[in-house]
Amino acid sequence: MAERAPSEAAVVGLLPDGNETILRRAELERMSSARAATFTKVAKSAGGMAVICISAHRTPHTIVDIMAAIRAGLPVLPLDPSLPAEARERMLRYVRNTYASTIEARSSQLRLTEAKRKATEIAGYFLATGGTSGGMKIVARPGPVTYDPRLVPSRALSRARWRAGQRQLIVGPLHHAAPFTCCLAGVLDEGTIVLPDKFDPAFIWRIIDSYRVEWFQLTPTHMARMISSISGDSARLSRIQGILHTAAFCPCQVKRRWLELVDPSRIFELYAATEDIGATLASGEEWIQRPGTVGRGVLTQIRILDEKLNPLPAGSEGRIFMRAPGSRRGVARYLGRIPSEQTPDGFQSVGDYGWLDDDGYLFLAPRREDMITVAGKNVYPADIENVIAEHPLVSDVAVVGVPDTIFGSKIVAVVSTHGDQPLTLADLLSHCQSLLALHQLPRSVHQVTRVPRNDAGKIQRRLLPSLFGEAELWPHVLSISNACAQ
Repeated sequence: MAERAPSEAAVVGLLPDGNETILRRAELERMSSARAATFTKVAKSAGGMAVICISAHRTPHTIVDIMAAIRAGLPVLPLDPSLPAEARERMLRYVRNTYASTIEARSSQLRLTEAKRKATEIAGYFLATGGTSGGMKIVARPGPVTYDPRLVPSRALSRARWRAGQRQLIVGPLHHAAPFTCCLAGVLDEGTIVLPDKFDPAFIWRIIDSYRVEWFQLTPTHMARMISSISGDSARLSRIQGILHTAAFCPCQVKRRWLELVDPSRIFELYAATEDIGATLASGEEWIQRPGTVGRGVLTQIRILDEKLNPLPAGSEGRIFMRAPGSRRGVARYLGRIPSEQTPDGFQSVGDYGWLDDDGYLFLAPRREDMITVAGKNVYPADIENVIAEHPLVSDVAVVGVPDTIFGSKIVAVVSTHGDQPLTLADLLSHCQSLLALHQLPRSVHQVTRVPRNDAGKIQRRLLPSLFGEAELWPHVLSISNACAQ
């Protein structure tokens, strides 16, 4: 690629003040080659095998380090730059104890921490995932990573209107699976990666305009925040060939708004997991026909099984098990452990629940670990969040259960509103009571400037209860207590 188009931009790093750093193909080739030689030299001190651990800041330098590790044949672990030192060291210690030595790529200084290699299979890269449980899991993608132009992009990305040489915007953090893999595929497919150093809706809209972005991947949280800040002529979206969003909870009004702004044939919803056990894809057209679906399997077989691993008929809710062909590149595994849910013939589950319709379209159910029991009845936060999110004033919402001496748990909602507009108790109750059962109604509602989410857009439910006694951390807090005591 560098020989064909040495001056073509490979990565464009952007700051909100307008400053940009352009990394051209010839520079990426030269810098990653030199860096790979350095990684290889240091790894020899550990017997030739080590994991390259990178603080995955959203900068062109991070892309250089990722490509250098891959071309050196060494597995790479992109780390959350905001990880506290203790949490970072715990993760690296886990890698050393279960796989091999680690090399921390920090600026020009490399720190090698040696450990006895225990793994028997070579990994291509590692991705950390906590799921909804919050526990540390590290998924290993079998390796080493090789480049085969016939396999880039993946079948799912191809169906999502991916084009070789496209201008691709990376919105999410590079230590998460979807942004990491989309970025890697973009570099290998001769695209130009547009990489803002942070997510700010107004900043992102300016980038889409100025850099004539053609393809990007979002989370539902990104979608909601961008819609709330859109201004001017929406014709700017006509240049976009494809938008891919992940299958987390997406309020219906947010999805429908995007489908109004962008032709439904250019919006796609992907359901997959860092564990890489399979994937489904739904176009906007399919979603309109079957609201809520995450699509059908892409080179993936799907089964819905009960708790005893017996198959369930169409329309019945159970655990989702998937199987994708692994003959070409193997199947991702947890580092140091074996997935707990696997059938004898290779179908795996990451703990999600859902059902299939008669045509094989998958629908997701709320995660069971999020379930709240109120007066003996099961309540799923997503059901309540979906209703509250439909309120015209609400920009974001999270629901959590807190202990209650009478009912076992009570429902508490944390909401933010557009422009911090005040949300009256009467208005919210009127909206909820017509759509929710009595045991689903919030007993307390707290209005905040923002709902706590991580970089991937997932609600940090474990932080919610602490907010109720720490109002000084959240400006403009409006506490509506005992909202539904009756």
